[in-house]
Amino acid sequence: MTDRSGRRRRAVALVGVLIALAVGPPVGAQDATSVTPDGADIAVSASCLQGDIDITYTAVGAERTVASFTDDAGRVLDGYDEVPFAADYSGTEHILLDAAPPVPTAGTVVGVYVMVGAADPTATTAAEFFVAWRCDTTGNDEGGSNEVLLACVGPYGSVPRTVADAAHLLDGDAPQDCPTTVDPLDPTTTTASPAGPATVAPAGPARPARPAVPVRAVPTYTG
Repeated sequence: MTDRSGRRRRAVALVGVLIALAVGPPVGAQDATSVTPDGADIAVSASCLQGDIDITYTAVGAERTVASFTDDAGRVLDGYDEVPFAADYSGTEHILLDAAPPVPTAGTVVGVYVMVGAADPTATTAAEFFVAWRCDTTGNDEGGSNEVLLACVGPYGSVPRTVADAAHLLDGDAPQDCPTTVDPLDPTTTTASPAGPATVAPAGPARPARPAVPVRAVPTYTG
């Protein structure tokens, strides 16, 4: 189990910094990287403040994890770009993000995007996850009402990266899954999203330690 005080990632506080995708891995390294996505959902602690989601996948030779927390006003609330906590992994990983002030108000649509895979990701060496929800001020584990609107998994370049990208998929009220590939400019096509740099937002304020978030699937480490 993982709690906020023992989170694995570093707190990154960079303003207006773009982390380039141009720096690739050593020659031949990508050939050994594969990531199979199995699912994504909000964690019970997810809220307007806490961009907490659970992603389930199997990875071999993963080199990079990128995460971004956005809202329907186009703000990047938090994010990071770093080496994965395990190159080889099978199970459910908790992604923990904290919104920088001002925190979105109840009823705002927020979303978290995650990429896991090669340092220079492609559709064959990386997987993506995106979950959007109508947020509440507290998590569902504390009596809040956070409603999942969209859950997407797929190969790199196939899912929305921000709430704005997913706007055409969020018109209905019922939870839905993403199509295999998404073009935010033309939802009738199946053109994958172009690769781009990851934007890292200022880290939000530290929150008090809370009870651990339960793991839905027991992680199995293979390396």
